[in-house]
Amino acid sequence: MADSSEAVATRRTIPKAYIFWLLGFVGAGGIHRIYAGKYATGILWLMTGGLFGIGQLIDLALIPDMIAARNRRKEPQSNIANPSTSNRLQGRALMRRIIQLAEQRQGVLTATAAIAAIDADLDDIEAAFRELELRGYAYGENHPVTGAVQYRFAELEAPQPVGIA
Repeated sequence: MADSSEAVATRRTIPKAYIFWLLGFVGAGGIHRIYAGKYATGILWLMTGGLFGIGQLIDLALIPDMIAARNRRKEPQSNIANPSTSNRLQGRALMRRIIQLAEQRQGVLTATAAIAAIDADLDDIEAAFRELELRGYAYGENHPVTGAVQYRFAELEAPQPVGIA
């Protein structure tokens, strides 16, 4: 497994991707895609002038997501997602604590609330939420007013009262 300094060294940045995107104006469209780890489409863009310029323009909006996806693929996996023997109980205990906290809050919990209530590392709490989501215990959504990510635990949510029409 790569140490954290190696992971930081290979991390891609959005500003650099936009600089590579500008190379499309001199006939090198697609370098930004190769930088983001999309090798096949990067070569296609290089051979077709950024997919005849249309793909190059569309990529203006897609670059942040491409870079984020590439960085997620390349960052070391969490101990919770791939627990080692020594960290297995810690990860499970953290997920259990998050579920208990969600139960106290009628099945809805934000990462911020979990961080405030649980003495654990931010990255570990976020990884625990992702693992709970992967296992189907919770699902993330944006709050309709604040936009904050909140996790819903369907089994723990308070039942909605049925109104009389």
